[in-house]
Parts: sequence; C-alpha cells; structure tokens
Amino acid sequence: MKHNAAVLMISGRREILPKTLDLFYNNWNNKYNYPVFIYDIDDVYSKKDISFYETKYSNLKLIKIIPKIPSGIKDEELFYNRKYNRYVKKKFDKRRLGYLHMIYFKSNMSLFGEWKCENKYLAKYDYLMIIDDDSWFKEKIEFDLFDKLNEFPLATAVSGIYKDKNLSKTREKLLKFIKSYVDKEKVDVKNRKLRDILKFEDDDLLTDLTYSVGNLDLFNLKIFKSEKYKKYIKSVNDFGGQYKYRWGDIEITNLFVHMYYKKGIYSYDLPDEIYEAKIPDVKPVYFWGKKNHFLRIFSKITNLFNFKKY
Repeated sequence: MKHNAAVLMISGRREILPKTLDLFYNNWNNKYNYPVFIYDIDDVYSKKDISFYETKYSNLKLIKIIPKIPSGIKDEELFYNRKYNRYVKKKFDKRRLGYLHMIYFKSNMSLFGEWKCENKYLAKYDYLMIIDDDSWFKEKIEFDLFDKLNEFPLATAVSGIYKDKNLSKTREKLLKFIKSYVDKEKVDVKNRKLRDILKFEDDDLLTDLTYSVGNLDLFNLKIFKSEKYKKYIKSVNDFGGQYKYRWGDIEITNLFVHMYYKKGIYSYDLPDEIYEAKIPDVKPVYFWGKKNHFLRIFSKITNLFNFKKY
C-alpha cells in the first residue's frame, strides 16, 4: 500500500541534478510516483530550468525559497567567523552561508515557518524522505523505502559510527546543550551509549554514537511533528546551534531519536553498487605548479570561482 509520503531534495548543484533525478526515477520513483519537492535555496535555477524539470519528471515541483538568518543571531556569531576553529579557517568561509541555511531548514523540516514555504507543500504528509542532490540510485530498488517508518521514527540508506576528524570542529557545545536539555526536561534517555556519554563533558565522545547517513534519510513526521520535537527543536533554534556552531541536521535529529526512542534508527545498509552519494569525477587543475583548491570542475567554467560548496 502506498504511503502518505513525499520526497524533499534541497539542490544547489544544477550540473548534477539531471543525472540524479534520472537515476532516482528510473530505479525507484517511477514505480511509486511519490511527489518530489526540490527546494532551491541558493537561487541557482532559472524559470526555464523549473519548467524543464516539472515537465520531464512526474509529480515534481521545483520551488525557490528565500532563506534568512534568524533574528537574534549576530553576524559575528556565525560559524564562518569563528577563526579559532581550524575547520573554519581552512574550509568554511562566508560563501558557505547556504550550507548553514540548509542545516537549519532540514532540522526544522516538519515545523518550519520562518521561510513561509514548506507548510504549503509538506504539512499534509505523514512521512518524508530527505535526499541530497548527489544521491545516486545506481540499480533498481524494488521495495518501498517508506515501509519501515511504520515501526521506526527514522530510517536511512546507511548508518554508521563516523570518525571524520572535522566532526569535533562542528559539534562545539553540543554535548553540553544535550546534557542541559535532558536535565531540564527530565528525559529518560533510551539509548544506552548516549546515557554513558552524557556522564562526561567531551564533545568528541559523540562520535561513538551511530548516526544515519544524512544524504538519504526518511522521517516519520507524526513523531517529528510531536510536541516533544517542537519543544526540542525550539531549544536548538533558540541556542542557534545550526548557525553558530554548524551543528548538523543529522546530529540534531538523530540525538532526538536516541534520547526518546529505544527502537531508534533503521538502516537499510544499501551497498555501494545500489546506492551512493556521488559527485562527478573531476581532475585537479594546476596553476603555476600548485594544485588549485577548487577541485570540482563544473560544466560551466564561468561558475568555477563562484561555486558555493554545499
């Protein structure tokens, strides 16, 4: 039985979207025909693009939205101004503001209101798939990915314990926030490992938890529209973790599940030959014998130095 569900994609990479959508429809959505909403946060799609995609693909709508930094967050507090953070210094400058908008939007995916768009399109659904525009369905998936949301609050293509060296640089004050929230709300934390982590003050310990892959996650919106999540995400938003410290939507949503649900995240563990978060193969460009830092070479060379990394 088909679910009351939709697919949400936030896209800022117009050069790979055609292949991503071809694979997504040919290998999965042509069978189920779930509505697909593509949100253009970075204003990269023209009216001609919108017409093309909405004509070519069944049940698809491409929507421009105008993000803004929430009131109460000062410019000097934004993540890209935290020059003491080595990750910021090397890899996160002001051009990546769109990434902070994306995190804020995705972590508020079921309750959002400030940008005045999602309720109009998403409010009526019970389940939501959020998929990145570099997610490739390389072979046919013959089952409905929404099925597991009858049992779980969150499902994902792949899950794991991720130890990337930059993770600790994007989780500043996150553990302290979670500890304070658990104490204030008297949360009976369901995930045993999280209970153990909360005994300490070390943000790096959060890497010991299992997280969803993030570029293909499915949400039971009946849970993410609940009063529990409303209260939780309001606290996150009030703290400003997404914009100030680049707390990821993965951490924000997954930690909520780990706190409140013993039966937490279901992973399909899709193998690489079936599903892959993929960007086009590129070759490094050399100038005066040194590697150019812009390794992603796009179809339009004029856009090379204006690319906003998502």
